[in-house]
Parts: sequence; C-alpha cells; structure tokens
Amino acid sequence: MGELLYCGELEKWSNTARGKTWRKFFIRLTNREIRWHLPSESDQNVFLGEIEVSRIVNAKLDKTSPLNEPDHSMFIVQDPQITHEFRTPSLEDSELWVQHIKNATLPKTRRKKLPDSTARDRINSNTS
Repeated sequence: MGELLYCGELEKWSNTARGKTWRKFFIRLTNREIRWHLPSESDQNVFLGEIEVSRIVNAKLDKTSPLNEPDHSMFIVQDPQITHEFRTPSLEDSELWVQHIKNATLPKTRRKKLPDSTARDRINSNTS
C-alpha cells in the first residue's frame, strides 16, 4: 500500500446515481497513490478510487471553478487522463493537501517534512 504521508476526510466531486455531486470520503495519501473510500468503511483495503502518485502532473488550488462555494476551498489533482476535484472547509486545509500531494511526487530524498493536521490543530489550540 505504501508509506502513509497524509490522510483525512474531505469531499470529492463524484458520479452518483442522481448525477455528479460532492461526496464525503476518507482520503489516504501514500508515496504510491491517493486512495479514497467512504468514511464509514472500516476496511481500508476496500477503496472506491485511486490516483497513482507517479501519474500526477499537477495539484493546485482552484479558485475559479464554478463548483466553488463560499464556505469551502477547492483544489484539483490532475493526471494525464482526468482532473479530480476535491474540497475542504478551509483554504488552509486545501493548501496543506496540495503541499502534501506535491511533496509526494518528489523523490524521497527531496521530500520536505510537512506538518500534519493534528500537529497544526494542537498549535492553533495552544495559541488561542
């Protein structure tokens, strides 16, 4: 499965029986892939989709998409065949996901040590 680099719950623009909509997933970023499964799924080996890290050509914030809503921040991950849209409740969360994804595409010797969300949450709660 690969070395876990980052994980968390966020929303992905997805096909459903009623058309495309935002769906909440648990996302796992490893040095090999980004995988997503339903938050209620306890078996993390059962996943609904994946993007191979080696195929990622771009990851960036998307502030101009018509899918954007005022209470969310969107980012995209592109491979040569498809653009995957994700969103989080805050700009900071989306920026952190983009940093982690870009970092995962680098050779291991060039990867940076990035904060995880729990460390950031602890820092924020200590300063308030």
